[in-house]
Amino acid sequence: MATNPNLVQPQVLQPQVVQQQVIIMKPQRPYPMIVENKFLMVFIMLGLVFLLLGAIFVNMAPMITNNDRSGSDHAADQHTQNTVTYIGNVFKSLGVFFIVGFLLLAAVLRNDLSDYTRFGILLLIGLIMIGTQFMIP
Repeated sequence: MATNPNLVQPQVLQPQVVQQQVIIMKPQRPYPMIVENKFLMVFIMLGLVFLLLGAIFVNMAPMITNNDRSGSDHAADQHTQNTVTYIGNVFKSLGVFFIVGFLLLAAVLRNDLSDYTRFGILLLIGLIMIGTQFMIP
């Protein structure tokens, strides 16, 4: 059999080995680190501690002064009572700020919460604000 020189012989393709690079990346967090459960609980507990300290200062202020209303110490005692009451109110305001602020951050920035949970958190924030008579400075 004679071969026709005009016909092109098919070439057999050799498989090529291609090396693939696999890039391993850290998974992206769906929300900032400040609104993770651990940090939220720390700051909300810190807010509760400040609320407790503020309530203790405000309620104990009348008991640390001299109640006999005599002598030259009355003005100093009244000044001490007013100062302790003021410091207690500052602690309470700071506590409410931590609680409301970080609950609000959780409700707004968390992507893993359902709409009903967000509404519940925002309702809780509203109730806290009404209960504390809008103490946020």
